[in-house]
Amino acid sequence: MASLDPTCMVLVDAGKFYSPSSRQQLAGIFSTFLESGHSCIIIHFHGGLVDQDTAIGYGAELQALYGPAAATLFLIWRA
Repeated sequence: MASLDPTCMVLVDAGKFYSPSSRQQLAGIFSTFLESGHSCIIIHFHGGLVDQDTAIGYGAELQALYGPAAATLFLIWRA
């Protein structure tokens, strides 16, 4: 299974970042987007109904699909 690029993934639990994600990491993701040349960003929320590893696996598949057309941001949350 492909791996989700950690620079495009933010981990959230009860509305708060959890390690290794942080507010600074999210700011870096948006800075990278602004420098990427992409004209749009796809923000995909995933988790809650599946475990974290499954959510990340699906995110990797979607990132491969979305990647050529847009920058991506995956918010993975714990149930």
